[in-house]
Amino acid sequence: MERGVKIICLVMLLVLSTSFVYAGTKVTIKTLQYHQVEVIVADGTIADYSKIGNFKGDADQYGDFTFNVDTSKSLINLYVHVKRYSEEIASETFMGEKIGSPINLEVAPEGYELIETPKVTSNKTLINETAENETETNQTLLEDELDNFKLTGYSIGDFFKSKTFYYSVGIIVLLVIIFFVVRFLRRRSSNREPKEIVVRKLSEIQQGKTDDYKSVIDDAEKKIREAQSELGRLRNEEQIRAMKRKIAEDENALIRLRRGGGFS
Repeated sequence: MERGVKIICLVMLLVLSTSFVYAGTKVTIKTLQYHQVEVIVADGTIADYSKIGNFKGDADQYGDFTFNVDTSKSLINLYVHVKRYSEEIASETFMGEKIGSPINLEVAPEGYELIETPKVTSNKTLINETAENETETNQTLLEDELDNFKLTGYSIGDFFKSKTFYYSVGIIVLLVIIFFVVRFLRRRSSNREPKEIVVRKLSEIQQGKTDDYKSVIDDAEKKIREAQSELGRLRNEEQIRAMKRKIAEDENALIRLRRGGGFS
């Protein structure tokens, strides 16, 4: 029983670890500031359309919209739509993007210049800058930290909303049910009463044998009586002698039967 519990726990850990491996592909859409972005993710390993997920949100002050994709597929297709007050101003389709490393895409109307997202400035550069630049940089760092924290929250939230999470929970529930069913069947089989063994008493066996002997003896006595009746009707001497000899033999056999059956 303990071995079965260990196996189930191991399978549960493998399922959960596989689920977390899937949750790790960061996708960033570079577009217009504060615009609405909708991205439909589909399976990129097949020719037919097979939707994996749908992501909606607003681009930040640099025009970045970031989300996390968790899937076991090696390639994905992305259908990106950028809107302003529900009016679509740009759309783009990206086919066969590889899963496993960050995906960075740009979607904007033709001729529009996108804003570059600033990189984190080193401490040495901050010391040499003026007080005004230092304030701006610190503000940028704080906003980046907030964005990173927001992204982490989205990643965890996306995982708990994803199909992988529900599949994992379903597998765990199924394993628990199988465990209790097996345990119930084992207990039921161990509690079954053994089949009743019928043991015949010696006296019953002897009684059966006695009944058999009685029937044989009764038949023998009947034959002797019939032979004696027949003897009274015979007139031929030779036949009379033969019949007497036969009666004597039957009587001797009857005596032996009585002795073997315990009759006096």
